[in-house]
Amino acid sequence: MSVWQAIRRATLLIPSGPQHDPERKHLHIVLNNPHPDATGADKVLVVSVTGIPTHWQGYDTSCTLYPGEHPFIVKHSYVAYRYLELVDPAHLASQVQAKKFVAKPLLDEKFFAAVIQGLRDSPQTQPRFLRFFDSTLDDSA
Repeated sequence: MSVWQAIRRATLLIPSGPQHDPERKHLHIVLNNPHPDATGADKVLVVSVTGIPTHWQGYDTSCTLYPGEHPFIVKHSYVAYRYLELVDPAHLASQVQAKKFVAKPLLDEKFFAAVIQGLRDSPQTQPRFLRFFDSTLDDSA
């Protein structure tokens, strides 16, 4: 049995549903290998993927993912950069181990590149997250 690790392109399902269904899981993508933040603690930048709502046209169009681009994606979806988070990679791994989060396959490099371009293009990406991501670029891929 392999141990899930929070590395760039890793994906997992995390409970993040609406108030009426809090256990609904959304796909999340890890954007970097563990890297020290300003305090020196290792962190990874994680972003959520959610289905494109049919009743709302105001979603972030910076990165759209389509069925087949990842095994979990079965409907047109978008990367919700407004939900970016810096997370302790050990916390993610412990939640997978405890079966609270569900490990999924790595995101293909081609689609990952689109997610990163969206990170740069999205008006919803907070500058502090972009600065952190840019600080990780010297890390080995």
